[in-house]
Amino acid sequence: MGRRAAWLVPLLLVLAAACTRDGGAPAGHQSATATPPVAGEQVRFETAAGMAVTGRLFGRGPGNGVVLAGSPGGAALDWLARDLAGVGTLVLVVDLPLPGVPANGGTSPAVAATRAATGYLRSRGADKVVLIGEREGATVVLGAAAGDKINGVAALSAVSEYRTVDAVVDSAAALPRIDRPVLLMAALGDGDAAVIARRLYEGARDPRTLALVPGQARGAELVRGADGAQALNVLRDFLREAFSPLSA
Repeated sequence: MGRRAAWLVPLLLVLAAACTRDGGAPAGHQSATATPPVAGEQVRFETAAGMAVTGRLFGRGPGNGVVLAGSPGGAALDWLARDLAGVGTLVLVVDLPLPGVPANGGTSPAVAATRAATGYLRSRGADKVVLIGEREGATVVLGAAAGDKINGVAALSAVSEYRTVDAVVDSAAALPRIDRPVLLMAALGDGDAAVIARRLYEGARDPRTLALVPGQARGAELVRGADGAQALNVLRDFLREAFSPLSA
C-alpha cells in the first residue's frame, strides 16, 4: 500500500469496493465463529516523560495492533474495539488525558499518551500498529503519527486543532509529516467535519484516502450500527491494506 499513488474515489465506489473484498475484515481479523473478550484487560503504562496512562486491551497477540483514541473525557470506544479485535489483532483503547494536563517538553500529553500506547502494543507482541481516532482523538492520532513509526492512521471526523493548557495539536500541520497510509472520514451531512476532511486530504501525503459517507453521524458513530455498516467496511478495508505484508 505504501507504493500506491494517491486516490480519491467517489463515495459509492469506495463503499462498493469495501463490501466486496472477503467480507471487509482486516488482515488478522477473525471470522464470526470466534468472539473477542466482552471486557477488555485493564492495562497501565507510562509515557517517555513518566506520565501514567491507562487503557483496555482487547484481542490476542502477537500480530497486528490498533490504538483506538476517542475524545478525551468522552464515551469509551470499547464497542468498536470488540468489533475490530480477533485472533492476531490487539486493540488498545487508550484513555487520553483531559485538556487540563500540562505538556512536558512541548509535546501534547494526549499525543504522548498515544505514542506510549503504540509502544505498549509492541511490547505485547504487535508487529504492525495502526492508529484510529475520533473527533478530538482523530486530531491527536494525526499528531502522534507525525514523527512516529506506525503503519497507518485513520481519522474519523477530525477537528482542525486540539488545544490543551500549553500545547496545540494542529491536524493540517501534522499531515505533511506522515508518510504512512492515511484515511480521512467524515459524514457529508456534517458540514464542518466534511470541509475539514477535504482540506486535510489536500494537504496529506500519498497514500491517502478520503471517504465522505452519507448522513450526519460524527466520530465513531460513523461506523456504528446498521447505518454505519458500509463505513465500517471501509475502515476494515483500510486496516487490511495497512497490515498487508506488502505495506511499508
